Amino acid sequence: MYFTLHHAQLEHALACQTNGDNDALRPLICAGLRCLMRQPAAYDACIAQDNPFLRELDTYLSRPALDAEDRFSLLECLIILVRAKALHAGAPIAPEEISLQRHFEQSGEWRPDDGTLVSLWYWVLLPQLAGMLPAA
Repeated sequence: MYFTLHHAQLEHALACQTNGDNDALRPLICAGLRCLMRQPAAYDACIAQDNPFLRELDTYLSRPALDAEDRFSLLECLIILVRAKALHAGAPIAPEEISLQRHFEQSGEWRPDDGTLVSLWYWVLLPQLAGMLPAA
């Protein structure tokens, strides 16, 4: 019920992202926030409450302002949440969700073997949780 209950916080975060400097991540962050806001029930059904990226998202939503590093981390959270929903059986995938995943996979910022927690979750743990990869 996180996304349904925190709709106002998501709206506030979106408003904060649309006002400010011209950071290249802003359009991606705004797209991710809009995805969460448009389909809160779908995200509630797909995202476990103990997902560490959900807890991190909550941290960023509670901050009055985000610096560049925070925005990068927020984008990573959003991408993981979008990926979790995309791998959930029967969940429709919106064009913005596809674009966010494409950015993650093709930007060169992340790689399956880069050793980061976000890449591990994106390419290994989420597919395992969705039953698409065997558990290690």
